[in-house]
Amino acid sequence: MVVERFTAYHHLRAALALGCAQGVFTFNEYVARRELGAGREHIVALLLAPALAQTLATFWNPADPGRVLGRRPFRVLGMGGQAPLALLALVAALGVTITASPFVAALALASVCGALLIPTQGAILSNNYPAPRRSRRFAAAVTLQATGLVVVSVPLGYALDRHLVAWPHAWFLGAVLAALGYARWGKLRRRRPPPPPAHLVAHRSPWRTLRHDRRFLVFEAAFMVYGIGFLALQPVLPLYLLDELQVDYTQVA
Repeated sequence: MVVERFTAYHHLRAALALGCAQGVFTFNEYVARRELGAGREHIVALLLAPALAQTLATFWNPADPGRVLGRRPFRVLGMGGQAPLALLALVAALGVTITASPFVAALALASVCGALLIPTQGAILSNNYPAPRRSRRFAAAVTLQATGLVVVSVPLGYALDRHLVAWPHAWFLGAVLAALGYARWGKLRRRRPPPPPAHLVAHRSPWRTLRHDRRFLVFEAAFMVYGIGFLALQPVLPLYLLDELQVDYTQVA
């Protein structure tokens, strides 16, 4: 119970901080194209980089009982991944002109680092939350994160349209909020759980599951087709909204 409460305390605060940061980063591709003249190749790279990183992250299984998960991934990838973005936004806020390429590269790096941490986050929470209350804890964190996103993105879109705030200041704040969220995650630790019985270890391989469970294989194949379609449309949408419909930031929010 102590571990569960400690985990929930930091999990909820991390969710709120990261949700507020996402409220800023909702406008990433729109600011890159409208304010900095990013090309289509920039938008495609920015949106597809985290999806590729998350795919690669699945080949490293943090749920392996031989691993101890602690603070280092969140300090190196989480907080470290936000540092270039914060520095670049600070430089732009001081009046130095920057181009689209370094801005997109910093955004892509931050999103890739965040995507690589997803399996680690899931492993920590699944170990620290008991099964009967796990879904309730997850729901509370997701709700808080979504609330932070909405509370930040809508006023920020309005402010950007009316030049009440310059985008570099907002993105510096977003990077700081994201780093604070990962700092909260860094306080959590999943100690090595007891090793599973030998007959269960053989079933931990995802490839073995796909070979032996045909219904699950069909589901995964269909979900992969859906995912490919989603990824194909993801870069098209902001280009269509900006270039064809000429939407403003409030409408994006």
